[in-house]
Amino acid sequence: MHSWPLCASKIQERRLQEVVEAIAWGEGQGKAFVMASYTFPHRVDQPLALLLKLQQQAITYMRGRRQYMALMGDVGFAGRIRTLEVTHGKNGWHPHTHELLIVSPSADPLRMRMVLAELWLKACKKVGLFQPDRDDEWAFLAHAVDVRDGDEGAASYLAKMDDQNKWGLSHEMTKGSSKQGRASGSHPFKLAVEVSTSALFMEYVTAIKGSRQ
Repeated sequence: MHSWPLCASKIQERRLQEVVEAIAWGEGQGKAFVMASYTFPHRVDQPLALLLKLQQQAITYMRGRRQYMALMGDVGFAGRIRTLEVTHGKNGWHPHTHELLIVSPSADPLRMRMVLAELWLKACKKVGLFQPDRDDEWAFLAHAVDVRDGDEGAASYLAKMDDQNKWGLSHEMTKGSSKQGRASGSHPFKLAVEVSTSALFMEYVTAIKGSRQ
């Protein structure tokens, strides 16, 4: 993810084409696609840089678990493409990731979601993104992981990338777009055009620089 709108737009356009090519390759190999999305509890007093650091630690921890590797083996995992999305709202910064997973056509998205939700909960507990005395475990298991299958999975991933690409264009930032009112919060580029939120945008620029996707 790039922190400046014009550069982000060009990078996203190039990456979007790479994703389209990867999907074509997977289809040629007889593979299927699922989109796995991960989020976690967050508060208004948490700096974005800290959340991104803990998020990456949680992802690394989860992928290193034997149960995760076994699941990937069961579903015929052949590769992933990951994108990071960051918004800001009433509960502060909200970084979340979307992964397009190339898997076997026989992969069961419902089972994947159940296993991944448990693994993601353990990972978030491990790094401190989930606090048992503060956060609702049932709500986490119900909402923190989403897995979409088939054409919907690939289409949803491409839509996420296209949505970010559009928000990389300068003229989109000055419009009263519907994205401003989403419950998930405002895109960081929207923060750049308001004096009252310009400091938040600079926090985003500093935190996102060099972050892994």
